[in-house]
Amino acid sequence: MMPMPLPQPGIEVLDLHSEVTGRDLRLFVKLPWRYEESDVAYPVLFALDGNRSFPLYATVSLMFETPGEPTPEIIIVGVAYRTASERLKGLAQWAAWRTSDFTPVSRQATDEYWEKSLTDLVPGERLEVRSGGAPLLLRSLGEEIVPAVEENYRTSAPIGGWPVTPTGGCSCCTPSSTPRSCSPGTSPAVPRCGMSCSTTRTATPPPTVTCRRSCS
Repeated sequence: MMPMPLPQPGIEVLDLHSEVTGRDLRLFVKLPWRYEESDVAYPVLFALDGNRSFPLYATVSLMFETPGEPTPEIIIVGVAYRTASERLKGLAQWAAWRTSDFTPVSRQATDEYWEKSLTDLVPGERLEVRSGGAPLLLRSLGEEIVPAVEENYRTSAPIGGWPVTPTGGCSCCTPSSTPRSCSPGTSPAVPRCGMSCSTTRTATPPPTVTCRRSCS
């Protein structure tokens, strides 16, 4: 008897390469129970740090979709990375890439700390860590990730996203009716939106990062 991976019902995988960040991404998609039997367009909730966060949100979603519950059905998308099949190497890749994508500013101390930690975790593997990549992740969300989901699934406007980042990053996603980024929009038919972030450092890490999105 051979052990087999444990599948979850209604879970699909969508792979794409981000030209913006240069990373190979893996989108885990949790579909509502009635998705195949309906023609309804569902709202989408995007979960960043999907390699770690998606199993939690997908499982909780299954619990709330129990027949008889009044909870609205939604699509959940975990934005994750395609990592190496070797578990420790994959863990190191995930840690290096998320350190870049979930930090709004570059800090040499952060880069050095994680490069040393990951070298200790996987001897012989040296992963370059470059913090401050959050603006590129935001752009990828608007220009690549959200459109890929809209192209492959029946969706209405996204309803949210998470800055899942203990190192103090910021993130956002925009609905279909707004520009495809968190930088100022260019179309006169839609709101002009921008995102600004500030970092407050304390004696005990992690720092506090506050992001504010405004539209005019």
